[in-house]
Amino acid sequence: MGKVVAASDSLDKEKTLQELWRHRFDWVRDVDRTSAFVKRATREGDFLMAYDAAREAVEEHRLEDVWLRQQMALALAQLGSTARAQAILKSLLALEPANRETLGLLGRTYKDEWHADRENTKARDSALEWYQRAFAIAEIVVNDFPGEIE
Repeated sequence: MGKVVAASDSLDKEKTLQELWRHRFDWVRDVDRTSAFVKRATREGDFLMAYDAAREAVEEHRLEDVWLRQQMALALAQLGSTARAQAILKSLLALEPANRETLGLLGRTYKDEWHADRENTKARDSALEWYQRAFAIAEIVVNDFPGEIE
């Protein structure tokens, strides 16, 4: 597997996203390579391509990967399709209700709705509710200061 990721890394540096996309059948069934492509597409601001790659891997090739599904939702949110993003995130929460990342992303989608329409207090309240749920989940904290009580 390390060899595949290394090959993918070198391709990422040498080829454009469009060139890589044209050859997606070589990598879209591999979670690590698809994730690398989605990260790069997102970093370069090509949210539609990030969505397409994650969607193809998850829906057409049945890759069961929570992160890819979260990235589908994030890309949709960045493209302004908050309702579709929320549907994906809520389906993830049905499977894993205590996933902080999913809860936070869902809060972000409602915040986006509120930013688009400041009169939409329901969206604002929903954003706060989802963010509170995310922050309420205990996070393991490593204490770097000897002798300090956690």
